[in-house]
Amino acid sequence: MLALAAAGAAAPADGSAPAAGAGEWRLGVASAARLFPKPLATRIRTERAVGWATVHREKLTDVSRRKTAHAAKAGPSGGGADAKAHKLLTEELAAAEELLTQADRPTSAAVYDVLAFWDGAHWRVVVDTSEVGDLSACSVLENYRVAQRYASFGERERIHFGVNVYDEGNVVSLVVESGYHGTHVAGIAAGNYPDAPERNGVAPGAQVVSLKIGDSRMGGMETHQGLVRALNHLLPASLEDPSTPPHAAQHKVTAQVANMSFGEPTAFPNEGRIVQLLTALAREAGVLFLASAGNAGPGLSTLGSPGGTTDAVIGVGAYVTPGLATQAYSLLPDGLVHPSPGAMSADGYPPAGEGLVSGGGASDTPTTAPASPRVKAEPSATAAAASAASASDVVADGDAPLGVPYTFTARGPCPDGSLGVSISAPGGAVASSSSWMLRKKMLLNGTSMSCPSAAGAFAVTLSARPNTSVARLRRAIENGASAGLRPAFFEAAAGGGRASAAPAAANGAGATVGNGVGRSDAAASSSGTSTSGHGDSDDALTADELALSIGHGSLSVPRTVAYLDAYADCPEEDWRFAVSVTSPSSKTVIRARGSSREFGRCRGVYMRGGGAECRTARKWVVHLDVVNDALPDRSVAAAQMVSEVELDVSLVASAPWISAPAGVRLYGGGRLFPITVDPSGLTPGKVHYGEVAGYVAPPAGGGARGAASPAAGGWAAPRGPLFRVPVTVVKPLMQAGGDGGVCSLEVEHLSLTPGGVVRTFVLPPGAATFARVQLSAGTAEEFLGSAAAATVDGVVATRTVQLHAVQVVGGKAPGGPRQVFSLSPDGVASTIMPVRGGVTLELALAQLWSSAGACTVRRLEVTFSGLSLESGSSSMGAGAVASSMLVLANRLPQGGSACRVSLDASNPSAYAAAAEAAERGTTCLATAAEAPPVLAGVGVRATLCLATRVLPPSLAVITALPRDRDLLPDARCLYQLELEYSFSLSSSDSSSNTAVQVSPRFSGLHDAPYNAEIEGGPYILVFDANGKCVHTTDIYPSYVGLSVKGTYTIRAFVRHERASILQALTDMCVTLRMKLGSSLTLDTYRTRHAAALAFVANGGVGGKVSISPSARVTLAPGATMSFCLGPPKKSALPKWLETGDKLSGTMTIDRVLAPDGPTKAGTTSQTGLATYGVSWVVSPTMSGEKTAKTERSPGKASDKAGANKAHANKGKAVKADADKADADKADAVKADAVKADAVKADAVKADTVKADADKADAGKADADKADADKADADKADADKADPSANDGKVKVSVKDDAAPVASAADQPSTVDGAPATEAPKEGVAASGADGNDKDKVSSWVTSQMADARVSLLKKIVKDAASADLSDAPTHVARFVAVAAPHLEEKADDTVVLLLRLQLEDSVAQRRVAAVAAAALGVSSPDAAALAPLAEAAAGGGDLPDWAAVIAAADAVVVKIDARALAAHFGMHVNTEDEEAVAENKRRETTKATLIEALFRKARAAAAVATASMVAAVGSSVAPPLFAEGGDAPSAAAAANDVAAVEAAIAALSAWTAVTSPPPVLGPTSSSSSATGGVACDKPHASVSGASVAEVALLVSARERLRGRPAVALRALSGLAPPSVGGRALAATVVERFALLSALGWTAAEADARAGAALAFPKYGECY
Repeated sequence: MLALAAAGAAAPADGSAPAAGAGEWRLGVASAARLFPKPLATRIRTERAVGWATVHREKLTDVSRRKTAHAAKAGPSGGGADAKAHKLLTEELAAAEELLTQADRPTSAAVYDVLAFWDGAHWRVVVDTSEVGDLSACSVLENYRVAQRYASFGERERIHFGVNVYDEGNVVSLVVESGYHGTHVAGIAAGNYPDAPERNGVAPGAQVVSLKIGDSRMGGMETHQGLVRALNHLLPASLEDPSTPPHAAQHKVTAQVANMSFGEPTAFPNEGRIVQLLTALAREAGVLFLASAGNAGPGLSTLGSPGGTTDAVIGVGAYVTPGLATQAYSLLPDGLVHPSPGAMSADGYPPAGEGLVSGGGASDTPTTAPASPRVKAEPSATAAAASAASASDVVADGDAPLGVPYTFTARGPCPDGSLGVSISAPGGAVASSSSWMLRKKMLLNGTSMSCPSAAGAFAVTLSARPNTSVARLRRAIENGASAGLRPAFFEAAAGGGRASAAPAAANGAGATVGNGVGRSDAAASSSGTSTSGHGDSDDALTADELALSIGHGSLSVPRTVAYLDAYADCPEEDWRFAVSVTSPSSKTVIRARGSSREFGRCRGVYMRGGGAECRTARKWVVHLDVVNDALPDRSVAAAQMVSEVELDVSLVASAPWISAPAGVRLYGGGRLFPITVDPSGLTPGKVHYGEVAGYVAPPAGGGARGAASPAAGGWAAPRGPLFRVPVTVVKPLMQAGGDGGVCSLEVEHLSLTPGGVVRTFVLPPGAATFARVQLSAGTAEEFLGSAAAATVDGVVATRTVQLHAVQVVGGKAPGGPRQVFSLSPDGVASTIMPVRGGVTLELALAQLWSSAGACTVRRLEVTFSGLSLESGSSSMGAGAVASSMLVLANRLPQGGSACRVSLDASNPSAYAAAAEAAERGTTCLATAAEAPPVLAGVGVRATLCLATRVLPPSLAVITALPRDRDLLPDARCLYQLELEYSFSLSSSDSSSNTAVQVSPRFSGLHDAPYNAEIEGGPYILVFDANGKCVHTTDIYPSYVGLSVKGTYTIRAFVRHERASILQALTDMCVTLRMKLGSSLTLDTYRTRHAAALAFVANGGVGGKVSISPSARVTLAPGATMSFCLGPPKKSALPKWLETGDKLSGTMTIDRVLAPDGPTKAGTTSQTGLATYGVSWVVSPTMSGEKTAKTERSPGKASDKAGANKAHANKGKAVKADADKADADKADAVKADAVKADAVKADAVKADTVKADADKADAGKADADKADADKADADKADADKADPSANDGKVKVSVKDDAAPVASAADQPSTVDGAPATEAPKEGVAASGADGNDKDKVSSWVTSQMADARVSLLKKIVKDAASADLSDAPTHVARFVAVAAPHLEEKADDTVVLLLRLQLEDSVAQRRVAAVAAAALGVSSPDAAALAPLAEAAAGGGDLPDWAAVIAAADAVVVKIDARALAAHFGMHVNTEDEEAVAENKRRETTKATLIEALFRKARAAAAVATASMVAAVGSSVAPPLFAEGGDAPSAAAAANDVAAVEAAIAALSAWTAVTSPPPVLGPTSSSSSATGGVACDKPHASVSGASVAEVALLVSARERLRGRPAVALRALSGLAPPSVGGRALAATVVERFALLSALGWTAAEADARAGAALAFPKYGECY
């Protein structure tokens, strides 16, 4: 957004300081990849990669040289220390060479540190553009508004930035270009080159204020937040709360003209929150706001928002002149745009002063199309030049226009009837380019270029006539516009425009208003006969086209200034007349929330439908409201003025088919008056435009009120209207009978010129779903006018044409397919396009403005076809094996009067006669007999391409936004709702190394940039598990490829001034769309039964019917066909689908038929055909989730069959006896069991009481009593520990932040693998003596007490993992207190000993992670405990208590008989022996415990050795083996600790293979290249429970302690940080930095640090 203000505007005062004290500072990180435009970021990455490659090659050469030299030396023989050292060095050099050979180039553009500090008066900001921490050469900036200072990121980047600081320094906004678009626009409007004025923009003296509304992360797409904040900056401070902090005024600007070369399609013109703010800006702040109309032409009603659809905004269209085409675009002049005869020089080129002057070669060229003489922006010069214009300098507007609208420029009217385009300006320019583009200027075209051209002209006008109200200035611009598309803004012209042709209102009838649109009452009909003034002339078609394409005409500054001077004494020129139109048939008018417009009210008359709407006269009611734009809308003075309004207005209709009263008297409350529109006599197939204009009625004495003399201010034309009521009628071609739709249309001889458009409007049949359009060029004589023109210099002559199909449907933004064809003589082009039956279709055939030479298209043929989906649903729920029955029908009318309509566009009279005859049904091209019915082709193709998953929010927070950035006018606070969602991608998502394309969607809140009622879009951010933002999107949701498994977080933001509205959205779910790797095709069946059988039998069942596009199946008129869809095959479904996911896609049912068979479009992609939705919900049996399934064993089934057979052979008597004996036995057992239960209960109760008494008498310690009490409190946990359910298997997980996955709570206590005492089984007590029963019960109670203590110990370990690190000593003491009595009873319980080891190791690892997080400068939940730990380290103490970890590990190891364990695993286990199998399971558990203890001991030993190495040599890495001089003597101090590491790993290696992941085999993925790794999902070590990263870190530690950093780095190179879990992530990242530094690879280290800062911004917060 570009704001233009008067030069030298004073900045507001600095204001008082915020609450923060002087000296306060903030530190952050900014990524160039997220700040820079994508082309620049790509260039910087490329250049950095080139520089990196040079350094990289030097390193590789050096390592290769050393490797060769070392290999040339003969290694020592034998196996001594020398031979081992030689081998270690050989492996180190090989690893270094391998890493350098396979290393990736850096992928990050740059990372900048950002420092903000408070100096007592302002927040200052320093961006470390040096990237090395050298701030001495960096600029110190403040809010740009304070001193207008900016800085550059560097000579290589060549992009500048400014800063704004918000929220007391907590938010620093780095304002950087998101593209070159804004710079080009600013250069057009106000480029200023004092030493080279020929390069200036339109208003070189204007002050430019840039307000960024685009987001660089989304390619410069505008956002709601950006729009609201930009508009807020333009609103005056008087509209805001007086209590606003003074420093907030630093962000306010004062501007007179605002340019916005942005816009998006909209279905609801003049509505929405952005529109409301735009309106406040224009109405109350007095800012003239312009916006581009859009580039969606040439079809009608294709205007974008806000440019062509908002009342308060001047929509600007674009046109091109011959001078612009030949000099800027370097096109040949012949046959381009046809200027008036007197405007060309003798050589056929435009005069030298017109348009752009070519500089030739690399020299500079002027930046805009305005012609010489050019008026500079100094008010005195501008005023003098404007006043000096005289009638002798003009070119009569009656001449042919010098330009034509660009083909792409959007056209009116709006769907609500407003004209849309207000004025037009040159839409191409060679103007300034951003410096980072490495070019001075560039040529661009579009309404984005015409808008700043007009904005600059408006700025010049305001400099000549300052203090002009918006209403007065806008009326002067529109009434002073030139009807011809002039090449210059500053060319004086008399006549023309809307005002020039308008007579004084006193003249009464016969008025002609607006580009000659009006007609006299004696106008003849298009057929040449009188039709009571309701006809059209051939000239009227061109006039209507111009009115809807260029609006009021091209801008003329002299005429605008002359108009302002001529009527300066007329107060009504400051009045704004709000026009709205309703139909008397509208019974209900509902006011839209927050909008001045009402449903049912439009801003003009727009009749576009078929049937009676365009056949009979219709009445409308016009509502007029009066507002004084010279005063704010809500001021007391404005209200007083409005109450005194009394004005007589004469009403003049510009066309005889529009009737209006002669006049109306306006009062303060507004007035109503009726108009009648009678389209019955208008030519079908064409667009017709007119208007009702309101003029100031002359006083009683004669003469026009306020009329100027011919010489006053140079204005010689009558006064223009105060308001206009636009009326547009699109009367489609129709046929008599049926629903009026035309089945087939043929239009011949369509004449085109460069930039010309021929429009045909037709009503398709109600049952039509697609249209086949074919263009035939004809022979060279027909197409180009002569056979000689068929070739030019041996090249076949061609013309480039564009076909645009537009239908206006309520609730959808108007538009349709646009296709470009290159036609040559005898050429044919065809296309298929979807249509909506019964809705008027516009076919706009345009010749591109740049395609030289006229042409005549021989024929345009349109055939409508399509089948109707009459019943049935294509949606299948979960578990459905078939859809409902779908019924297709051919409902197109055939034969009879529904035959081809043929028209000749070269003869307007014949055209109108044939169209009217077809509508009446009196004639057609062929008789019914000659028009055989056209069969409708059936081509069912249903595919599923998307999977959707609905996610509920896990977090919803509403906050009030800071006042200094997001305060709305009238002190309205803005609230923000933040919603958070989580989803996961399983390992199968990335198993094929293909990214899953994911897009989050919020139904109903997207696709509404300007007419949305809720701000935000919503604004969506997607984060990976490490906190990195991997995707940004909002209004138009886009997809992001996620190739790494893990958990992702979605954060969505919406804003509104009413918190209650946001509160209602706190439960809003997000729909996650995921693209399938390949589309799934659904089969079609004749019956649902056949589909079900095919699904169950997996094929091979009859009933499948082939009605695909390749089969020639047709339906005769009135015929029907039924079928159903089957579900997709399970084998084709992605394994990551979950139950409840919904697969969706599209279904086409039509097929394009040609006389000789299906066309290419019908047999391949079916592009252009109408589509229907199809969906299928994933059921539990079809998803990738594991479900319970009954397995049948063939062996067991055979045994059971044999047993059944033997049992059947038994005699009945034997069976009866056995049954009776069984029954008696059951009764006896039942009685004994009942008795045993009673005895057992008594015994348990007595023993429990006795046990408690014994404990009290024995005077056991308080800790024992606490154990018992705790056991009672944790009774639920103890009950869950059911020893009888144990299968003897223990799974140990080395998780630093949690207790073991399965240990004491899940398994019984063990001693060397022996199970704990089991509970007595029911019935045992009844079969033995009472004393034995009591002993067993007592033993069972003791076992339960022990298990309860183990459960409590597990809970302590778990609590310690999640508690604050500072509370670790408390948890350790608690563990010791509970474990002590347990170990007194069971000194060899390795489960408890392992828990103690896990607790000590977990605390130690958390301390390591806290230190690593601090080293990377990121936050960590353990940061609070880090300060005392750092102090301890400074005093020479060990941060973690590694000795305690080693002692705990030794305590576990010593209790395990390793020799017996090894002997056991040396034996073969008899799987038929259940006792042997159980024993083997217990031994497996013991082995896992031993391995875990050894692993933790080795890791602790490595940490101790690392501390010793740091103390010895100042680095965690031993002196590299290949360094000059070998090992440094100082490393000997750590030799004993290093040897302990080797011994610990050797002990571990005796039980499992300790290996690192495989080395990198190729280029790494972008997600992991920042740290030099690749994704690795499967561990490459058999350490029980240890993760990949933990094993790799242990291997890496051993190698760096050996002095082999390259081998150590290779051990980590198989890891991608996303696959690294737990605290190992921080340690892995820091470890890489140390290794790269030790190797001397500084460039790789810098890139790794920069990448880590972006990839893991919040990893410390996760642990």
